[in-house]
Amino acid sequence: LYLYSYPNPTLNGNFVDANYGTGNAMLVQQIVTNWSPSTTNWFNQPVASTTNQVLVPTTNQSTLDLNLDVTSMVASMVNSNANYGFFLKLQNEVIYNSRIFVSSYNTTYPTKRPKLVVVYQ
Repeated sequence: LYLYSYPNPTLNGNFVDANYGTGNAMLVQQIVTNWSPSTTNWFNQPVASTTNQVLVPTTNQSTLDLNLDVTSMVASMVNSNANYGFFLKLQNEVIYNSRIFVSSYNTTYPTKRPKLVVVYQ
């Protein structure tokens, strides 16, 4: 799973750094329930599993692109025939910590949209 830090965050965080704070470690988890981007918000987040989750350590780099191994989660999606996506969250969600990535809807940085590369062996 490739995630790209947002080069110039102007709507969230400290408006300068995509990665900010002393405790910005994050988790990537497998979503296990159906959800809709048009109706999901902070108060009705989809259910995610901690099984096979990936911990991304804290960074002090302003931007840091990630290449994460999510093989176990993808295998679980294939085996259960259920793919609801990935849930990204800070390990400790407190104010003044952030990790901001380019989204799949972004038109400013189309080459930095998240992507999942699957290699079948």
